[in-house]
Amino acid sequence: MKKIKICRCDDRLIHGQVNYKWLEYYRVKKIIIINKKIANDVIEKGIIRLATPKNIDLEIIDEQELLKNDDFFDEESLVLVKELKTIEFLLENSIEIEILNIGRIPTGIGRTIFKNNIYLSEEEKIILERIRQTETKIICNSTPEEEEELL
Repeated sequence: MKKIKICRCDDRLIHGQVNYKWLEYYRVKKIIIINKKIANDVIEKGIIRLATPKNIDLEIIDEQELLKNDDFFDEESLVLVKELKTIEFLLENSIEIEILNIGRIPTGIGRTIFKNNIYLSEEEKIILERIRQTETKIICNSTPEEEEELL
């Protein structure tokens, strides 16, 4: 079975907390962003590459590409996604996730606050409950220095 060590769900993807906290904490050498829209948008990919530290490899792929290639599953990679739907897709396709860090899911119409900076729709609450039924450890820390908040 394929396994992702650490995955972070945060609509901002790469930003200061990721670059200066999580990469060092998990000793990451590669970031893998799973997002179909970004994988097919040359401009957005370029902006993300500019935000990525120079010593970190970056892959921006869609979900199907991840399923086809075992090179994305290693101990030194951080997988970044924008939505819980992507996590659900991975689990449905027999990809285990050891640790899921939920950083930020923004507010919007039909969303209610779940925890700090995490606003969920009814569909996302159902998805989160499905994720909880797996062996995935779910944490909701903004940075590694915060006391680990298990879900």
